[in-house]
Amino acid sequence: MKPKGMRLRIRDEAFLREYCSNGGNATQAMLKVSPELTYHSAGLIAHKIVKSEAGQAYINKYTKLMEEQSRITRQLMEDELFDLLANCKNDDDRQHIIKTLDMMNKLAGHYNHKKELDVKSDGVVINFIKPDANN
Repeated sequence: MKPKGMRLRIRDEAFLREYCSNGGNATQAMLKVSPELTYHSAGLIAHKIVKSEAGQAYINKYTKLMEEQSRITRQLMEDELFDLLANCKNDDDRQHIIKTLDMMNKLAGHYNHKKELDVKSDGVVINFIKPDANN
């Protein structure tokens, strides 16, 4: 992790711009900026940048700017989804209830607990969802 106050490198900023614009796929963003990296290395470097103080500050600034420009905030999305869920329940529309609940879980970040493991050094990467201890 970078020391406090240290600025992002040019590559880091290019990576973060790509990361924010591609919907948050860190490995793919790093590979686009630095195609010479292996998939595994790109993921490790990207993770360090995204988790750093400077990376988080950049992402938060970008998110806030996009919300201001689009006038769509997280709260507005949550309110709309709650209204949609209520309407689906009133109509007994089970298919759309499930879809709305899925969207609400994604917005709340319940599907973002991913870990990557390198298995037997043969380049195989397994992605899995880390179970939440509260459930």
